[in-house]
Amino acid sequence: MAKLTYTRNEMELLILRQLGNLDALGEQVKLLKKQNELLLKYNHKLIEELSDRTPPIPYKINRKKTSKDTWDGLATED
Repeated sequence: MAKLTYTRNEMELLILRQLGNLDALGEQVKLLKKQNELLLKYNHKLIEELSDRTPPIPYKINRKKTSKDTWDGLATED
């Protein structure tokens, strides 16, 4: 395996780019947290509005049968 060598200037540039990327990721995390807070706030408002009416009916979740489901079904038939 070849040994990589960097000059001091190359290392400084690399570190500055990494710091820039970390700052950008930090901003994205802040935005996601803010969005999450807003979604929770609106969900609570919707729940309050819907609680005056009839309770919501959950949707049926259709899922594909897997080989595990098949084996479980065979085990219960015996």
